[in-house]
Amino acid sequence: MTRLRRDRTTWGDIEAICCDCGYSEELGKGPSTARPPRLRCSLCRSRAVRVEWQLAGPGPKNKPIVIYSPKPGSAAKEVAAAHVAHGMTKFIWSLMGQDAGQSLDEIIIRKEAERGTGQTFWWGLGTGLGARVESAAISNGGTLPALFSALGNQKQTSNQKTYVWNGWRSVRKGRYRTYSHGSIPEHALVLGGSPDRAYYGLVCRCDTELVLGDHGPFDPAQCRTVAKGVAPGRSQRAALLTGHVKHPHGPYSITFIAHLVEPWFVRLTHPKALSAAEVARVRQYKRGDDWLGLVKSLRD
Repeated sequence: MTRLRRDRTTWGDIEAICCDCGYSEELGKGPSTARPPRLRCSLCRSRAVRVEWQLAGPGPKNKPIVIYSPKPGSAAKEVAAAHVAHGMTKFIWSLMGQDAGQSLDEIIIRKEAERGTGQTFWWGLGTGLGARVESAAISNGGTLPALFSALGNQKQTSNQKTYVWNGWRSVRKGRYRTYSHGSIPEHALVLGGSPDRAYYGLVCRCDTELVLGDHGPFDPAQCRTVAKGVAPGRSQRAALLTGHVKHPHGPYSITFIAHLVEPWFVRLTHPKALSAAEVARVRQYKRGDDWLGLVKSLRD
């Protein structure tokens, strides 16, 4: 990327971030009062680059000031328009099945309770998708389609502890090499995973009721991963893909569709093991029960 003129002050770091591939590069120190020169990403050569200024000193480091962003009609919009013209788009695809001792039907009931209570639902998964998810969502106007497909028969692991997660941190480091972080909202209940391995969450919104439906066939082999430009592997459970979302045939069907909202894709933190009695209470939940009361009792 073309570098901004440096000065010797310590007013904060200026960083250029590619809205297309997510690559970031430190440009110098700020503040900058002049409009930055025309920028190109050093990695993918895209001109869809925004410039952020992170103030120095004490206080939160996760809310930088955007001092330049591609305007409508500029390179960022041109990239998106090119994808649309070719029927291509970036989206998340995730396989889902039984987890944490619950069948998929039970999980959907629980996620619908989250959605109906707090408008969003948090979907746990063990696959790392990288910082490109956040970059793709930002360049797409702050959201990203998320397609979910149901798995067939699965072997349930016996004698497996069930964990509830209480916190999150961003996957992509911000200024000063720090992560954004926070508590999972009080209406969300994310179960599964293990403290021994990284576990992640997709933050989703859906304006219609969550049900196991059939929105047409899907063939992941007809798409390409944004990270490497290849088809996802057969054992891959989730991926950030680019390609057509409607296929004439495929080994999977699209069960439901949601959209990622900020903070989009995060790493989960602060797990707590549930007792057998607590897991039983989760499984006994049915539509119309006190959802917030259940979540509070499990996370306290």
